Order: sequence, then structure tokens, then C-alpha cells
Amino acid sequence: MVRESPNDPGYRDQLAVALFWFGYYVRQDRPQEAETALRRAWTIEEKLVTDFPSVPDYKLRLAACRAFLALVLKASGRANDALAMFGEAFPVFEQLVADFPDSAAYWWELNEIYWRLQDMLLEDGRFQEAEKACRDCLAIMQKAPGNIRSVPRYRLVLGLNHHRLGEVLCEARRPQQAEKAYRQAMAIWAELAAAYPTNDEYRIWLANGHNNLAELYTTSPDEKYWNPAKAVQHARKAVELHPLPGGCWNTLGIVYYRTGDWQAAVHALEKSVELRKGGDCYDWFFLAMAHWRLEHKDEARKWYCQALTWMDKNKDQLSKNKPKVAQLSRFRTEASTLLERQP
Repeated sequence: MVRESPNDPGYRDQLAVALFWFGYYVRQDRPQEAETALRRAWTIEEKLVTDFPSVPDYKLRLAACRAFLALVLKASGRANDALAMFGEAFPVFEQLVADFPDSAAYWWELNEIYWRLQDMLLEDGRFQEAEKACRDCLAIMQKAPGNIRSVPRYRLVLGLNHHRLGEVLCEARRPQQAEKAYRQAMAIWAELAAAYPTNDEYRIWLANGHNNLAELYTTSPDEKYWNPAKAVQHARKAVELHPLPGGCWNTLGIVYYRTGDWQAAVHALEKSVELRKGGDCYDWFFLAMAHWRLEHKDEARKWYCQALTWMDKNKDQLSKNKPKVAQLSRFRTEASTLLERQP
């Protein structure tokens, strides 16, 4: 058991770390306890930073407390307070990479906090701010010194930053720019996969890149950008590179549906359901439509009703992610129209 000792910084730091991880692990189910623990950890680390300003790890943990407290505040419905808390965390991370540019750990921590901010803004549908956060992160990461930039992990993370920008631009109905960002990510991942052919992680991310493009060509909010013929090529390549995750099979199923190959769509979507332990609405709405096209009316109604039931049961959870709600609502409307039902 860690005991507080005002004269021993090691004990104080251990206590703060214990409080931090407690707050981290209970933040979903017990947000009030998480907030209390993180604020206490913050107070301890803030005092350590004051007492020992030359110890960078105290500053790092202080910033981490603020960043994770922001996530707790967001989950509690206090989005503006969460953004303000992120605003207090960023200068500390940025100062650490400025003071210790050769420390890879600080670069990764700064990048991680940008990702968490992007997630929060994207879930709230604040696309302009999310785009700015993506571009700011890319700009800062590209300032890393040569010894950091030469590390394969840096290249992987740089690709992930382009990928995240693509996600934001897609939701903001700017598909052409989204495609450009996705292709920039894929170019980096393809280079890594070629240089390190035994590293599965690079191949998996390259598969994700193909999957992203297939989704863009078939589920983009801007239907004018749909191109099922192109989507087939990318969806098949994604499954070829990484056949185990259900998400790639789901995309392939949607792509086949868009091309009018109903039986192939059912096969791919059933594979997605199998791999994803029952699947979700992304499978079920398209299974309903594919079966309806095949004149399997009872099967179609079964999947459609299952999707509606799930959406109704999880409406509170869905309401926290505006892009997801918008996309599922589009699929629901499409399915209900086909099955001659009201949305």
C-alpha cells in the first residue's frame, strides 16, 4: 500500500500514479469517483512539479492527469470543460518535446493526446475543430528530429495521422480531400509493409487503408462520390491482406450490395457476423436489403427488426457519437424504403 509522505517525492509520485490509474479504469462506470481520483493525482503532481521543476516525468504525469480528466468531463456531459482541460494539457506536452526533442516517448504522448482530442471533437460532430486538431498534429509531428523520423513507428504514426484526417474530412462531406488523406496514409503503410514483410502490423494497416477507400466509395455521406466498381478492388484487397477482422468483410458485403451482387453480399456479411460474434447494425441493415433483393422476405424482415431493436436499445450510447448516428440513420432509411416500411 502506498503511503503519503510529504517529505518523500517517490511516495508522493507513486500515490499520484495509483490514483491516476484508478481514475482511468473506473472512468466509464464510476465517473464521479474517477474525477475525484484524477483531481487528487493532479494536485499531487502539480506540487511535485513546483518542488522539482527539473524532473520532466512529473510534468508528463501532470499533463496526463489533465488529459484523462478531460475525457471524464466529456463523458459526464461537460464538453466545454473538457476542451478547456485539454487546453491546459497541450502546452505541457509541447514543452516536453521542445525541451527533450530526442525522447521518442514524449513525441508519442503528445501524438496520443491529439488523437483523444480528435476523437472527442469528431464524436460531437465538430468537424472544423477536429480537422484543425488533425492538421496541427501532423504539423507538429513533422517537426520531429531525424532520429525520431527515421524510426518505423514514427512512419506508422504519421500514416495514422493522415488516416484520421481522412475520417474527419469524410464526415465533413469532403470526400475528394478525404481520399487524398487516405492515400497518403496508404503510401506510408505500403512502404513499411514492403520494407518489413514479416511485420503483420504494417500489412494490417495497409489493409485498413484499402478498407477506408472501399467505404468512402460506397458509404460516404456524399452519394455523388460513390464508385462501387473502384470499391470492389479495394475491399477485396483489404480482405486478402487481412481476412480475420469482420470489419473488412462487412465493407466487402456492402460493396457487393452496391454492385448488385446480392448473393455475394449475403455471403460476405454473414462472414462479418460470424467473425464479429453476431455483428451489428452495419451488417444487419445490409443483410436485410440483400435478402429482400433475393426475395427472402422473412429473412430480410428478421435482420431489419434486429437492427431496429438494437438501435432503440442503444440510443443513449449512440447519441454520444453524432457521425455514427447519422450513418446508421442513413442505412435505416435506405432499408426501410426498400422494405416498404416507414423510417
